[in-house]
Amino acid sequence: MDLNNLRNFKDFLGLYNRLSEICFGACVENLNARSLSTAEVSCVERCCTKYTNMNHRIIRTYTEVQPVIQQRKIDEMEKQIREAEALAIKQQEAEAALLANPPVPPPPQDYTTSIF
Repeated sequence: MDLNNLRNFKDFLGLYNRLSEICFGACVENLNARSLSTAEVSCVERCCTKYTNMNHRIIRTYTEVQPVIQQRKIDEMEKQIREAEALAIKQQEAEAALLANPPVPPPPQDYTTSIF
């Protein structure tokens, strides 16, 4: 079993466990009988249907929205790369200009002669 299938199976089991816990807590009133009452069975069926439909809706929304979010991230990263490249070019130009025209040091001052 590859890693992706294992992750999918783990996600499915997590969903199943949450569904079981939620619907059991909401629908089973007592544990006095071996089987569920008609009202409990009906409640569990409605609960499972609602939970499954909600999960499908979330997945559908996620698959619609996720490409937009990914594109925004890509655009932002590309913008940061362009800004970094522009800054690097400016720094290279400044260094090249400095090498082409080095600053002239001020003439040394002669402190041996006195004004007095």
